[in-house]
Order: sequence, then structure tokens, then C-alpha cells
Amino acid sequence: MIKKFEQFSHIEEMILGVDLDGVLNDFIEGFNVVYHKSFPDNYFVPSDEIDEWFWYQKLDYDGEAPDKWFFGHKAETWYYSKPYPGAIKTMRNLYEYTQDEGIILRIVTSQMTPEAEKASIKWLMKYGIKYDDISFTYRSKDKWDNADVLIDDSPSVLKAKPDNKVSIKVNMKYNIDVNSDFKISKIGLLSPELVHKAFKKLKSL
Repeated sequence: MIKKFEQFSHIEEMILGVDLDGVLNDFIEGFNVVYHKSFPDNYFVPSDEIDEWFWYQKLDYDGEAPDKWFFGHKAETWYYSKPYPGAIKTMRNLYEYTQDEGIILRIVTSQMTPEAEKASIKWLMKYGIKYDDISFTYRSKDKWDNADVLIDDSPSVLKAKPDNKVSIKVNMKYNIDVNSDFKISKIGLLSPELVHKAFKKLKSL
């Protein structure tokens, strides 16, 4: 769909970036399903108890390296994970807002493997989540090359924010001590009004 502002070449492009895992998608619940299927007798950490970013590294993978197993099964988690409550409606509202305001609505995410990238796109289509385009990145700082205002939950991404960009943090136990320009407790509270404030701050930098 061609947005209204794309008819006018003199308008400077601005980009609102939205992360997937931990922001729109309840990745941890999907991971727990996949992990339990593979290791039914092993303990897994309920999502509401996770208070550190690399929690999965402490789980037992029957001798396999945690990162190798994690990356190898990332694509599968997309078949079981679901949007957080309010995520679909929020993205629909943001799409309508950005269409009128001359802002690109971009998904900015790290998926580790080509299979996971393809699975994430299918997931977005499955749930009818509205956005303009998608960028896959591999390093935390690379996300900031793809957005002016970024909604994220990753401590390393939030800490890597350049001075000329604006962050909106989705609060989690594992990022509670990380600074951000704005914060919300869940994606359903991300309103066009808050995004407007974020871009107003961006323009003042």
C-alpha cells in the first residue's frame, strides 16, 4: 500500500522501528513449548519468572551447547508463540497514525537464521499485523541504523542507543535498570500519542 506522504518527495523520511521478540511476540512462551517437547522431563523457566536476558543458557540441553540449540530451534518457536494482548490492535492504530504523519513503520528484529527470518514473516502475515517493511539485523547497534524511534526490550539494544535517536522501552524484569527515553509496561499501551511525543523529542535533539 502506498502511503499518503509518499506522493510528496520533499518530506524527510522518518522511521518508527518495532522489535518482535518480547515486544509484539511472546517468544518465551513459544520457546517453552518447543523446549518442553524436546526435553519433557527437564525444568523450564515460566515467562513471568525470567529476570535475566540469557536465561536459556542455564537450561539443560542434554549435552548440547545452549546457543547452538537455541539458534537451531528459533524458527520453530514461531509456530507456537502468539502476539501479546493488544499487539495487533496497537500495530493497526500505529499504521494508521504513521500513514498520516509521514513515518515509515518498520519491524526491526534479529532472528539469527534464514529459517527464523522466513518464519517470522509468516507469523506477521498469520496474525495480520500491519507494517511497511522489515529489517533483519545481527548486532544490537545495527538496529539503530534502521530506525529513528525504536520500541524494544533488549538491554543491549537500549544501551546502544545513539544520542540522536529515541527509545521506547517495554518494561521487563530483565531490563528494569536500563534507561530509556520513554517506557511502557506492555505493548497494548503504545499509543499514537506516545509515539507523537517520541518524534517530538527526536526533532528537538
